[in-house]
Order: sequence, then structure tokens, then C-alpha cells
Amino acid sequence: MKELELEEARGGYEKVDVMVKVDSYNTLIMAVENNLMTEEEVLDDLNRIRNYPLRKTKKSLFSMQMGYDIDETEAFFKKLEKEIHQKMHQ
Repeated sequence: MKELELEEARGGYEKVDVMVKVDSYNTLIMAVENNLMTEEEVLDDLNRIRNYPLRKTKKSLFSMQMGYDIDETEAFFKKLEKEIHQKMHQ
């Protein structure tokens, strides 16, 4: 399971949305590690996870809402997907 170590940023992705998506990736990683799904099922789940909506925090002069940095979060998601693909082909 990957730990979430992302920078916070104004106007970033909502933390709750990111956590839901990361949790889904981690659940899928565990399923792949334990051979609980076929490759087709894994790819279907991966597509479903990719399409999870990610809302952005409001970015304004008066807003103090912090989310996760968008670029860093997207890079983290790519890293998780790469890990899933590697585990599928071990």
C-alpha cells in the first residue's frame, strides 16, 4: 500500500476526493497481489477509478481551503497505475 505524501496547495484537488481514489487504487493493488481478479476485471476497475471525479478547492484571495497539489497528485496516480500494471505481469 502506498502512503499519501502530497503537498497541499490552494486550488488543488479536494482531499476527500483524492483519498477515495487512492484507497481504490490500493484496494486494486491488493486484489492483484492476491490474484483475486482476472486481467479484464483489473482493467475495468482501473478505468472506473481513472474516471472518479476530482473536485478542486476554491481558489480565491479570501479562501483558506487547501487541497492536494494537482500536478503532484496526477504524478502519484500514474505511479500507482504503473505499479498495478507491473504486478499484473509478474
